[in-house]
Amino acid sequence: RGWFLRLLTNMATSLEVCVDSLASALNAEKGGCHRLELCAALSEGGLTPSYGLIKAVCSATTIPVMVLIRPRNGDFLYSDAEFEIVCEDVRQAMALGAAGVVVGFLNANGTVDARRTQAVVALASPMPVTFHRAFDVAADPKEALETIIAAGCKCLLTRCPTQVVATSRRRRQHHQRHRHQQQTT
Repeated sequence: RGWFLRLLTNMATSLEVCVDSLASALNAEKGGCHRLELCAALSEGGLTPSYGLIKAVCSATTIPVMVLIRPRNGDFLYSDAEFEIVCEDVRQAMALGAAGVVVGFLNANGTVDARRTQAVVALASPMPVTFHRAFDVAADPKEALETIIAAGCKCLLTRCPTQVVATSRRRRQHHQRHRHQQQTT
């Protein structure tokens, strides 16, 4: 389904498999991956998996399970109510034995939402927090990376390292569309 490389802040790499079922998790572990990212609705870009799935995968595997925390599809700008859902999902993932969580928050101008990212890092501690592919649509990748590191995230999930230096036009178009949508609502 989705093979992704995570870039760790210390420049080491690990193979991680994105899974959406217990069978996929077991097969990935058997196949030699180092870590799992557990999601639901991969066709929607990934959403927070169910309580039961998190519990089953964390119990049945021996490799670290990183749980995606994303309450809905679409952009990465969340209301206060949605952010409260994120926080509760982080608490549940911790209680169920997750090794860490995967999140991503942006502001309307395409910058990383440092306040919310820092809040989740503090809430999830001592579990590591990975910042997900919201990074790929950030307005300024270098600034975004610095903000993510300063917020305390231990890993960054991105499509590929070249995303850091390319596709600024796509990012600008994404944020222009979002600003236009906000103005018309």
